[in-house]
Amino acid sequence: IEDGVISREEAVAHKKSLLELLESNNVRTKAYAWLDVPDLLRDGVISREEAAAHKKSLLELLESNNERTKWAAWDDVPGLIEDGVISREEAAAHKKSLLELLESNDVRMKWLPWLDVHYLIEDGVISREEAAAHKKAFLELLESNDEGTKRDAWDDVPDLLRLGVISKEDLPPPP
Repeated sequence: IEDGVISREEAVAHKKSLLELLESNNVRTKAYAWLDVPDLLRDGVISREEAAAHKKSLLELLESNNERTKWAAWDDVPGLIEDGVISREEAAAHKKSLLELLESNDVRMKWLPWLDVHYLIEDGVISREEAAAHKKAFLELLESNDEGTKRDAWDDVPDLLRLGVISKEDLPPPP
């Protein structure tokens, strides 16, 4: 719509098929469809109520066995709370799966959910103390052998310091 490929009216005329994608049996398709919901809400293609009618499928994605799918769903949560599609309480009911993801054995999948930790704390989905209980996993990222992960994790430090998830004393000494 923003690029002028289709009009809002054309998108609205086909919203039934989009809403069906939110319930797809293909988990990847469902996750990608949820990724578009904030833009579709903003553009007036679907309403908050229409998206919320399908929130059970999003909440199921939060518990996915596939870590990438699970992370993608958690990445959508702050915006969907802000848009009124799901409540903080609904998301918080699934926080155990997020906290497990913070301890992933896959270094990138361990780092990605930390991107949203400060939003989820600010939204009241998880507490500072719950996130801080996993700070050792975060601090390991700051000394990762994967330079991209290390660099990206350092970008999260200011927010985690501000919220008290980590302290300056927790940080590794300079090289």
